[in-house]
Amino acid sequence: MVLGRISLYVENIPQMPDITEQERRLAELKAQEKLLDQAVSADVIQQKLESYPSVAYSRSAKLIEVDALPPVPLPIEFPASPPEHLSPGARQRLSAQLP
Repeated sequence: MVLGRISLYVENIPQMPDITEQERRLAELKAQEKLLDQAVSADVIQQKLESYPSVAYSRSAKLIEVDALPPVPLPIEFPASPPEHLSPGARQRLSAQLP
């Protein structure tokens, strides 16, 4: 009698669905999550922020062709004598450097 009930129960248990596809998808999503975490880590963001000015400078330099521009002379005028507000020692050192 018991054996008949057990076999009846085993025959009526619903078949479990195949979950290998879900397990594969879960592993795929976990790998993608790890890549996304690495992409937004603080170190990566800091590196990108630090490299941005140099990238922007090089792009703007290419746009205006900095290398093709002639050098611009800066008008620097040296006084004939050292300014009066300097200490005597500083005036003496500066006098030695003036033409």
